[in-house]
Amino acid sequence: MTLELIGGIQIIQIIGFVIAVFYLYRLIVKQKESLIEFQKSEIVSLNNKISKMGSDPLAENLQNRIHIYEKELINLKEDKNLNIKLITGKEKELDRLISLQEDLKSHLLKSSGLTFSMFCPQCDEPTLKSVETHTQLRGGKKSISQAEYDCGHKITDNQVMADCKNVS
Repeated sequence: MTLELIGGIQIIQIIGFVIAVFYLYRLIVKQKESLIEFQKSEIVSLNNKISKMGSDPLAENLQNRIHIYEKELINLKEDKNLNIKLITGKEKELDRLISLQEDLKSHLLKSSGLTFSMFCPQCDEPTLKSVETHTQLRGGKKSISQAEYDCGHKITDNQVMADCKNVS
């Protein structure tokens, strides 16, 4: 083999190597271009899906949560107002019941005769004959209490209606 032949073979090998490198480079470039085209088509497809779905699901969920919390706040404020009204109503009812209890105690004492003395207030004789008490519980405070003594003394609603016969 001569030097010329070896030099020619080396030149052919170099040219073949360069051609192989360019060919591989071209294949890699084609593969990248096809990948870019595929990604562009995927982007278009995803954009279409998003536009069909409306807004961002995360933002939509957040908006729904905000709406729910606003409703809860409104309900809590209404409950607070309702509770204040209920408490006020119950306080009025309690005051009414306490007043009724006091009236009942007073009427019970009158009806049992404990508020009237067994002794005539004018002659001091133990002559209590009868005690009557009439009470209207609902609708008003109409109350009549009456005590009558054997000596003739008569008291109606803390007013003397008849004087004692023993006192001249």
